[in-house]
Amino acid sequence: MNAFKSIITNTLARSCTEIMNRFGSAIFWILIARQLGAEGLGALAFAIALFSLFSNISTLGLGSVVVRDVAQDRSQAGLYYGQVLKAGLPVALFFTALMIIVTLLLSPKPDSAFAAIVMAFAIIPASGFYWSKSILSADEKMGYIAIARLVENVFKVGAGIALLFAGAGIREMILVFVISKVLSFAICFKYAADKVAAPVWRHDSVITQKLVTQAPSFSLITVFNSLFWSLTVIILTKLQGEAEAGIFSAAFKLVELCIALAGAYGQAFFPVVSRIAHHDLAAFVTISKKSIKYISLVTIAIVALVDVMAPQVIGLLYGQTMAQAVPVLRISIWLVIPFGIIPVLAFSLISRNLQKLDLSANIAGAVLLTVLNVILIPQSGATGAALAMTSAGVVFFAVEYYWVSKRLYRLDISLHTLKPVFGGVFMSGIVFLLKDTLIFVPVISGLALYVFYLWISKTLTIMEINSLRQPGSVR
Repeated sequence: MNAFKSIITNTLARSCTEIMNRFGSAIFWILIARQLGAEGLGALAFAIALFSLFSNISTLGLGSVVVRDVAQDRSQAGLYYGQVLKAGLPVALFFTALMIIVTLLLSPKPDSAFAAIVMAFAIIPASGFYWSKSILSADEKMGYIAIARLVENVFKVGAGIALLFAGAGIREMILVFVISKVLSFAICFKYAADKVAAPVWRHDSVITQKLVTQAPSFSLITVFNSLFWSLTVIILTKLQGEAEAGIFSAAFKLVELCIALAGAYGQAFFPVVSRIAHHDLAAFVTISKKSIKYISLVTIAIVALVDVMAPQVIGLLYGQTMAQAVPVLRISIWLVIPFGIIPVLAFSLISRNLQKLDLSANIAGAVLLTVLNVILIPQSGATGAALAMTSAGVVFFAVEYYWVSKRLYRLDISLHTLKPVFGGVFMSGIVFLLKDTLIFVPVISGLALYVFYLWISKTLTIMEINSLRQPGSVR
């Protein structure tokens, strides 16, 4: 299969399902905000943020090693699968206990504490899902991951909404989250075992040594990356309370939706470049550069649209009680552009065994975010948190960009590469002029102008579009 065709097929499998999942989740979170208020939303967001932090760290980041190594030699899939599942269980149990201890030390309100303690037990099935997902990703079978995620979200949203309308509160909602994680693990495990390789439980010293050798760098990458995405809500809750965390989360759930769609491309990109990185450098560079271009085209349009329409979006979804989330959304939506591109840059480095350089970007982003959160949150609450995240995200991107340009391939900025930015400016103008009409009018008009601009400026050519559909030499 053509490399781009493989990437796009798997991206579509993940992103189409992700759209449905995130749309359903968005409705769920909107209803939580409307039914339980900003404080209820903040309590659940606090528990989910702690869970995300500890569940990600519990994997030690070794999923990237599994994807890279199995993509290069798929005969090793069963052995890798067995080793990581065996090692992952005791580590998951340890981090479950650690999350409970940290929750007690933070001493949040009773509902927040209960939610976080119960959610800690979801680390165990989440770990199994992560390893199963890694095996499927390495074999470029991401459609099965999408099915597992779809079932997880259908259950979570369906059961959650039913319970909300029945008068349930935070405690019932968190149980739904935990059960949904068990479901996704069970389904993903079955697909990985049936479609790729059943886990081989016998000990393999060579694979174990490989994983142990790689663990320090990848574990640190995971720690700092997890801190970047989870720390803000935790600090907000501690310094300003659940209500302020809820305001931030209301806006940031929409930003996460956009980032997840862009990130689906990065997940599909990784196993493909891992296959070709060491035997076809020219194809590796071509695919990487074109990937950055295509992601930039999409993310610039998203940011231009959402930034102008933020008041209408927040008002439509959450109502005027969440009006304070508008500046949070307007600031944090700019994260979509750097974090659309960062996965391509990071996986380019990792596929060439340069993960220590990726680590430096994660450290820079997490450290700066922590400092800015401590400075800005006491003064500006949720808006300060959004400023902190966006500023740190730009620095994160800058470090990744620097290392890729220095060690792998040049990423020159010129008037030609800035054409999508000009298109985004034109699009913003049209959307601004039409923003007080029915919401679909500025959206459709702005996107139509943007696509037309890309066409007449030859930013995206017919040849490029055809190259995405036709078989090529990169296999």
